[in-house]
Amino acid sequence: MISDTTIAAARTQGCNMTDKFKMNFRIVVPAAIITTIIFALINAGNTIVLEGNYEYSIIKVLTYVAVLIGALLGVNVMVVLVGGTLLAGGIGIFTNAFDIWGFVQAIEKGIMGMSEIIIISLLIGGIVEIIKFNGGIEFLLNYIKKSIKSKKGAEFGIGILVTLVNMCTANNTIAIVTAGPIAKDIADEYGIDPRRSASLLDTFSCFCQGLIPYGAQLLVAASIAGISSLDIMKFLYYPYLMGICVLLAIIFGIPSMKNVYAK
Repeated sequence: MISDTTIAAARTQGCNMTDKFKMNFRIVVPAAIITTIIFALINAGNTIVLEGNYEYSIIKVLTYVAVLIGALLGVNVMVVLVGGTLLAGGIGIFTNAFDIWGFVQAIEKGIMGMSEIIIISLLIGGIVEIIKFNGGIEFLLNYIKKSIKSKKGAEFGIGILVTLVNMCTANNTIAIVTAGPIAKDIADEYGIDPRRSASLLDTFSCFCQGLIPYGAQLLVAASIAGISSLDIMKFLYYPYLMGICVLLAIIFGIPSMKNVYAK
């Protein structure tokens, strides 16, 4: 609900993250349910014994609960993130998980973990504006528009655009930030609601991550498991089903904007 892809998609299209989440929810719920059933069936009869003592603390879960509730209520994302960070730090100090300096070090580690995406996003944002100023965006729009004959065609165009960029960058967020301004122009041209275009950017980029064996998530998972990323791809039912669901959503015009956002 407040992931980097959600923030990027919502910001580039000019809509609220909660509204974009509602649209995503209606599109991908069938994929999530079918995926759950598939995993339950293929693992039926298997017995797994966990070794070791897995301890947990309810108080340490409060940060996640607070962040999720804040996101659902539509609280500003910066307030949610900063508040969640301070709450996590307070709980950590209270439970003696770390001291104040440990809290500062944890913040530093978190910032450094996002530094590459931040720097690349800033560079891409500047490059896209330079391209737009020199007519590059208009050229791409005209090229894409030649194949677009309708509103549905425009939605497919947005999906294809972010998918191609994702294949080149292998990163969801960077792909959305790069394709976002062009997608916004297409959406405005063909009357596509910003909430729907944001959802299309997000779902298509996530679907693409299941198609490329060199995506960051797959490489990390493969490294942890000690196997090839290609071995994982045959079990990525959710991204594949998500792709099918979003294609059907475009073809049949579902979910209805009126029904999704009716109060």
